[in-house]
Amino acid sequence: MRLPTLTCAAVLAVAAILQSCDKPAPKVEVTALVPGSVMHGVQGLAFDANGALYGASFFGQSIYKIDPASGRVDVAFGTPEGEGDDVAIGPEGTPAAGIIAWTAVSSVHSLRPDGTHQVLVANAPRANPIAFSKDGRLFFSQSGTPDNELWEIDPLGAKPARLVSKGQGRLNGFDFGPDGRLYAPLFGTDQLVAIDITTGVHTVVAKGVGSPSAVKVDAKGNLIAVDYKLGDVWHVNPATGETRKLVNRPAVIDNLAIAGDGTIYLASTADSKIYALNPDTLDVREVTKGPFNTPMGATSITDNGKPKLLIAGPQSYFFYDLTTGQSVRPLYEDGRAGSQAVAADDSFIYTVATGRLRKIDRATYAVALESNAVKTPAAVAVAANGDVFVTDVSTGQILKWTEAGVAPVAEGLAKPTALIIETPTTALVAETEAGQVTRVDVTSGARTVVLKGLDHPQGLALLKDGRIAVAETAKGVVAAFDAKSGARTELAKGLPLSAAGLRVPITVPTGMTTGPDGTLYVVGTADNSLWKISFAAK
Repeated sequence: MRLPTLTCAAVLAVAAILQSCDKPAPKVEVTALVPGSVMHGVQGLAFDANGALYGASFFGQSIYKIDPASGRVDVAFGTPEGEGDDVAIGPEGTPAAGIIAWTAVSSVHSLRPDGTHQVLVANAPRANPIAFSKDGRLFFSQSGTPDNELWEIDPLGAKPARLVSKGQGRLNGFDFGPDGRLYAPLFGTDQLVAIDITTGVHTVVAKGVGSPSAVKVDAKGNLIAVDYKLGDVWHVNPATGETRKLVNRPAVIDNLAIAGDGTIYLASTADSKIYALNPDTLDVREVTKGPFNTPMGATSITDNGKPKLLIAGPQSYFFYDLTTGQSVRPLYEDGRAGSQAVAADDSFIYTVATGRLRKIDRATYAVALESNAVKTPAAVAVAANGDVFVTDVSTGQILKWTEAGVAPVAEGLAKPTALIIETPTTALVAETEAGQVTRVDVTSGARTVVLKGLDHPQGLALLKDGRIAVAETAKGVVAAFDAKSGARTELAKGLPLSAAGLRVPITVPTGMTTGPDGTLYVVGTADNSLWKISFAAK
């Protein structure tokens, strides 16, 4: 019997198989570095008669119920009608007792004690602060409209709204004092005002309190105001205008509430934390731990010689220290660095958010370059030579961004989301709508489909062994693929990756990146978690 002659290619194939048998597949271990949490940022705060704390979330599209002692958080009213910027609760002894009222982007809602949900105002663009008076009347303001209207509305939804005033400027989180006046920050200034709710006349009662975003009145009639830029908390005597800084929390403090015992609760929206401040001792404790709001894109960096992750968020990006597990939000102009995707080189951080690209100096956090040329950017990547590339979901493009503007590199892509640099001349892009990963030559624009048949791919990373890690976001799966054969290995499943139900674009890239040792890190956008997928030889 004559044996068949093996071709050179066949010999190499057999050798490769034998070699792979000698190298067992690495063992995969999935670990939660940051456990999941309920809140996706928190803005307005209010206490009910039983001492439960309620928080409004814009990004989480929910009203949360918080136990101020244990930090437990439950959803009192969920997405999408639960989207809230500010929240108020009707006082006992009035027809509005126990009613939870909140403002959404363009409407005002209520939840009665019996569980009945009602839309009190259906068309109120930029509805923002809301508060009950001591006798149960309900007021809200539109902040940022041409007239910045202040309204009184019926908390039972039976009577028409009454215009109290307009043209007084942008009001934000406000509260009633014992004199019956409504105290509010004049947003965009350093001033606090008092408003007569009968005449609409407003009077400046304090200046020099930074950039106030909210004010509440304590049991003695003094004002407590928060500075959203710097995290300062101010004590103000409304009769004299005397101001005194209580503490500073390096956070985006959006709003506050004062408990029956005088404790001041502060809402740090960028990282989903609530702080409790003792006004006598000035001691501060964390009620909820954070550390994220709604984490999205991520990249691996070295910062001060330490391996870290740079993680995007809707009101800030964070440095997550892989050695200590600490998460730090950088301070820079106006305290906000909203982003859905990030990239970095040794000198700059690059962020994208809806309608905006930013290049930020890593040494000073100053904005070195900004552009509004891309309407719906999804991801950003920076090559070793400093070239910066951005995906545009709505136009199906990859664009190169320079000081001169943006220029198309590739077109005709089906909802391009995640983007990573593969080689000095090629990038990999996840085409979410087409269910594929495509290699793009960034010099010529030539495209080659690398992987097909994927389920909503929105995250990409290159593994140390050359495989491509893909997040199939809709079903919470992370898999590794051989780029040549397409062979698939499932690394993790059931991860909370999707942004569905949150106030961020559904096409945001799922944050995935590899650390210096080859460990894969995956961001859980759905519940603010962070996952580590490590590999070890069996």
